[in-house]
Amino acid sequence: MAIPEGADEVTRQIYVSENAIAACMRKKGFTYTPRVSGLAAAASPVDGQDYAWAKTYREKFGFGFFAPAVYPDDPTVVGSKAHEAQDVSPDRAYLDALPPAQRKAYDKAMGSAKQLARGRKVMLPGCVKDGIEKGYGPEKSQAELDREHAADEERDRAAKQALNGDPTLVSLAQRFASCLRGPGCGWSVTAGS
Repeated sequence: MAIPEGADEVTRQIYVSENAIAACMRKKGFTYTPRVSGLAAAASPVDGQDYAWAKTYREKFGFGFFAPAVYPDDPTVVGSKAHEAQDVSPDRAYLDALPPAQRKAYDKAMGSAKQLARGRKVMLPGCVKDGIEKGYGPEKSQAELDREHAADEERDRAAKQALNGDPTLVSLAQRFASCLRGPGCGWSVTAGS
């Protein structure tokens, strides 16, 4: 499946990943049809790239977290029963025709299941893992994830310290606290105060 001209980085990664999964499955003797439309469209209403579409979507569904439970019959809601019914895999007939032993081999070749290893989720070896690595880069080691987490915490701590030490904010907070302690607080923020 050709990557569309002018595709953004996320869309490009999805295409590369799906094409790599299909090539890997062909190499193992199975059929897999790359599916891009559902993956790219799933995040589009909440990613904010198209402001008008995101605003329209959010007016009805918010950020979409609970939309499938609230609107189970709406086919535009990713994860709703209606969406799942219409989102049938192009390989469904092929998969249904496989004998149980072949289906088990297909699932193993895909390797899409995750397992818990030492407290974290990992992808089992297979075409899905290979495709994700080709599209998004190799999976990060636990040490690398820990370093990123420590750096994020340090950045957050520095930002919090800068915010809490801002003299203007401290002054405004003290004035507000004093006002709240007194009777009939009529405090209002005006320009220059």
